[in-house]
Amino acid sequence: MENQTHGESRLGSGIDLDITGNGLMLTGRFVDWESGVLMGPDLDQLQVRLAIDATSVAGDTDRVTDAPLFSFRGRNASPVGKGIYQVQGEFSGAAGEHPLQVQLETLNEHSALFLLSFQAEKADFGAEWTQLLSNVVPFAPREGEPAKPAHAWLTVPALAAA
Repeated sequence: MENQTHGESRLGSGIDLDITGNGLMLTGRFVDWESGVLMGPDLDQLQVRLAIDATSVAGDTDRVTDAPLFSFRGRNASPVGKGIYQVQGEFSGAAGEHPLQVQLETLNEHSALFLLSFQAEKADFGAEWTQLLSNVVPFAPREGEPAKPAHAWLTVPALAAA
């Protein structure tokens, strides 16, 4: 996949989120994300886990013309552990809207990434569900910065003092 600059990558397949509650607020179309997908026994069931860059919100000047891969709106983020929230809300995708519970994880250390996990059906994403399989490339680098896969950002480095 060709590397693109921040603000240009995957705008047509961004993820619209509007999640609030208990001191948590994530709002906007996030364009830099990586996915991990597990399929259920009938292959139409998906366990989706997304690593999303919180700094990748498309701005007013970005060309956001395509529909997002999906939208999720939740108002009751309830903490279930340190940096872990359960959020009840409405999922909107190719198959329409339906209630959905997602798990949102933030990191204890300073990081711009958060994880979003939920169960879905292929039909929820329409023909675009394959983006969840193909979007396992590193986040697009910003000018002058190296690309780093999302899982690398989730690893807290061990530091030692001499």
